[in-house]
Amino acid sequence: MYFDQQQHIPAPGGQIWTAIKHGADQHPPLVLVHGGPGSNHLYLSNFSEHLKDRTLIYYDQLDSGYSARPHDPAHWTLERACAELAAVIEFHALERFHLLGSSWGGSIATAYASTRDQRLASLVLAGPLINGADWNADNHQHLQRLPSPWREVLLAGDSRHPQFAAALQVFNRRHMLRLDEEPAFIAESDSLHNPQLFRHMWGVADFFGDGALAQLDLVPLLPRILCPAYFVVGEHDECTPDSMRRYVRHLKQGSGHVVPDASHLAHIEQPGQFFGWLEEVLARHDAPA
Repeated sequence: MYFDQQQHIPAPGGQIWTAIKHGADQHPPLVLVHGGPGSNHLYLSNFSEHLKDRTLIYYDQLDSGYSARPHDPAHWTLERACAELAAVIEFHALERFHLLGSSWGGSIATAYASTRDQRLASLVLAGPLINGADWNADNHQHLQRLPSPWREVLLAGDSRHPQFAAALQVFNRRHMLRLDEEPAFIAESDSLHNPQLFRHMWGVADFFGDGALAQLDLVPLLPRILCPAYFVVGEHDECTPDSMRRYVRHLKQGSGHVVPDASHLAHIEQPGQFFGWLEEVLARHDAPA
């Protein structure tokens, strides 16, 4: 089991699931914020395997994973997601902590960090969604490089096309998870995916955003982040290295890191490189400045 304790806790709008994996050391815990929208913590569960000595806190956002599913679109906002994260932090009574947001979870973590919570030791943004227009433009370029006929099928953006699912697999194999065999926890995570939430907030696929988050722009929040902040992306990520470098320039303190031969889920594709880098970052900021 990748966690020691689990339970549902109250948050605005419903009960959310959270779990803790206790580490052997006394360093600040790492809070993990999953992506999607509509995904869940399970695709991050290998953090427990690679960060054995660090206390980890997982949770599922409302309408996702093991959390309650009231299915109220009024909750499907960045503000609501930040309120859930705040509820998790308060429930676990964290005095000092690191925060890692993956993909859409990076949007949540960015917005939360911009509130300047003094308890935040460091911020890590893994393949984050920072600007919807950038994400769409970057992934349009990825699509243009696909071979025919997959390129034409996906550029049409019609999920009802008989070849859409096969074309999506080709895209994902290049830019989501570059593995011949997926770990079992990915299939488990996919089985709990909430497609309605994803479609409402983003679109039919990662590369075709026309939902509420397509207009997202968190770049103005980056200079407001006071804690050390780090971007990490895969070489072939949906959040491209070029976009990451532009975002890093807006940080008061921090840097960016590219994981070679990896894409959006670099922590699964290249765990040695990803977690080696992450452990160094966290250790650098465990002690108060």
